[in-house]
Amino acid sequence: QAAYAHDLRTPLTRMGLRCEMLDDPALREAMQRDLAEMQELVEASVASARMQRSVAEPLQRVDADGLLDNLVRGYRDAGRAIALDGRIGQPVVACPLALRRVLANLIDNALRYGSDVRVCAHGDAQRLVRAVGDSGPGIKPAQMDAVFAPWVRGRQGQEDKPGSGLGLAIARRLARSMQGELLLQNRRTGGLEARLTLPLVVA
Repeated sequence: QAAYAHDLRTPLTRMGLRCEMLDDPALREAMQRDLAEMQELVEASVASARMQRSVAEPLQRVDADGLLDNLVRGYRDAGRAIALDGRIGQPVVACPLALRRVLANLIDNALRYGSDVRVCAHGDAQRLVRAVGDSGPGIKPAQMDAVFAPWVRGRQGQEDKPGSGLGLAIARRLARSMQGELLLQNRRTGGLEARLTLPLVVA
């Protein structure tokens, strides 16, 4: 899967360059949107294959606060507004690559479909909960489980948004590989909240 997807990158790049030479602005814009969607599907397939390999990586102590600080700083440097509330103050049991990918998937999803993106942290003596919320359209209750299946997207009224439908499927698989869980719920004030729960390192 990853090899085939990787091989598609070069012809897609060539098509993008040729598309820029089109004289018709409307046609050029339409083709650029199609190419961007194809490119995202390719990258999602590559990421899926890579993340499946990372599931086998050993769990270890991870500074979740530091990892998320660096991740959010990257988004802010790129001009994306993300609020960060709360700190855990102790390590979690996780795989650093997998944890970063899960959080990035949830944040990307929130930015794609909503605004007022906020990442909150809280926990108890044994587990960490990271919640990523947005003010987007949410998900129909009947589709809450279906959106975790590969290639399925379920945001209400947002079917034309770009996306592969792999993000949540990858995120839940990786969360479970770290002995955690990923759940979704619509917020009472509007939007969606994704909750990632992981075990803390108990001294």
